[in-house]
Amino acid sequence: MADACLRTRTHYLDITGEIGVFEALSAQSREAEAAGIMLLPGAGFGVVPSDCLAAHLKRRLPTATHLALAGSLGDGPWRGDVSTGHGDHHGGKPGTRGSGSPGTAG
Repeated sequence: MADACLRTRTHYLDITGEIGVFEALSAQSREAEAAGIMLLPGAGFGVVPSDCLAAHLKRRLPTATHLALAGSLGDGPWRGDVSTGHGDHHGGKPGTRGSGSPGTAG
């Protein structure tokens, strides 16, 4: 998908937070800059929105020295998040649950 975006000079946002996606898009950063586009991994809540929230809070509370963020996906981790944590970057489609029972990685 990122290759198609480079060819058509279209910005690309990827919602996953998987390390393999960050690495792949980082490897294409010079091509993206030359094309005048952004290849942005981690646009789901895991990275970009939480960093934006942290920057907003810092502007609103400039004397604060610590920030703790917590969140919930509801009924457990997504398969991609679990497999990424174990070093397997090919273990599931982003945004899909594992094949086990609800709330478990399968």
